[in-house]
Amino acid sequence: MCIRDSDKTIPYCNIFPRCEDNEDKVFGEVTDTLIDTAIDNYASMRGNPVDASTEIERVVSKRFAVRLNKARVRKRFRKGHTSRMAIIVKVKDDGSKKLRSIMDLKRSGANAAAVVLERVVLPRLGDAVWMMVNFLRALMVMCLWYPGTPIWSEGNFSVELVTGDFSDAYYHFRVAEEEHRHCLSPDVPYTPEPAEGEPAHSGIVMCDTMLLWIHMCFGLKAAPLLWCRFAAAVARMLAGMFDFTESLQQLYLDDPLLVVAGTAEQRRYLIAMYFLTVRMLGISMAWHKTARGLELVWIGVLFRLDLEKGLVVVTLPEKTVTLLRNEAAAMKSQAVVGVNRLRTFVGKLCWVSGILPRVRWIARLSLIHI
Repeated sequence: MCIRDSDKTIPYCNIFPRCEDNEDKVFGEVTDTLIDTAIDNYASMRGNPVDASTEIERVVSKRFAVRLNKARVRKRFRKGHTSRMAIIVKVKDDGSKKLRSIMDLKRSGANAAAVVLERVVLPRLGDAVWMMVNFLRALMVMCLWYPGTPIWSEGNFSVELVTGDFSDAYYHFRVAEEEHRHCLSPDVPYTPEPAEGEPAHSGIVMCDTMLLWIHMCFGLKAAPLLWCRFAAAVARMLAGMFDFTESLQQLYLDDPLLVVAGTAEQRRYLIAMYFLTVRMLGISMAWHKTARGLELVWIGVLFRLDLEKGLVVVTLPEKTVTLLRNEAAAMKSQAVVGVNRLRTFVGKLCWVSGILPRVRWIARLSLIHI
């Protein structure tokens, strides 16, 4: 599937709310420039050479990006944009690392050529809570379930939550060939493999290649809209496969959340049908991130179904609360706080206000001063 992102206007399709396009002209011009093959990536890539190399080798092995010699790049693309790369390294609780490479197409000027006329709307945390509450109410109205001590047996009717993760969401779509000249970035240093009979190389060599991203990467202005259009269509199709007393779902970008009801056999069938349909559509799954039960984490929030009392319990992770508390204390101790730092803090508060309405006044008051 070929996606035309930068030079081609994406038509308005009435899927998401219409908005006026804000051209990214702060750092780049709409006109093409000569491709710069001499620039280097950001310090995060140079400071984490092992992690950067691991992530780049992964995307290259999956053919999301290809390596081209710089001489070939100059010959093939006379004009276009070269975007620096950065990497985000997130250490999980189990000690493993989550790596994500991001191309800075804003500063290179590539995103200035894109026109996006729709604003993506994602589900709020409150939407997930009301989904579960209304689902339990519907089961009670249909006389299928009542609050009480759950009896876990094969023939017993019960309710559970299911979550998953669509891996490499943006990478599912290819960039149109005429847009390749906007999707170039410097390659990372590498240690060449020694030839047979030669000693191993002792250092890292700066490669004479560049990366051509033939799939949508993180940093493309229109990538969220293009993926969310597809995800919205998939979510509507999946929702139509189930009765309203069998399952309801929310899809936050690439993180699905399902509430499923039935006997143990029925629930297994519904869950299997959901994920098998997803795979048949060609969507990759991160199976190690899937979970099911009465208690699970979705987009950083802990949801729990109390079937004995008929309640939906929502809990903020202690890590999130600690980070917000420490950031608030740090800003309080300073006479002047930067706008970017305050904007980031307010953004987190707005996210928390989805389940804690009491903090909305703080977020609104802070927005006045940004």
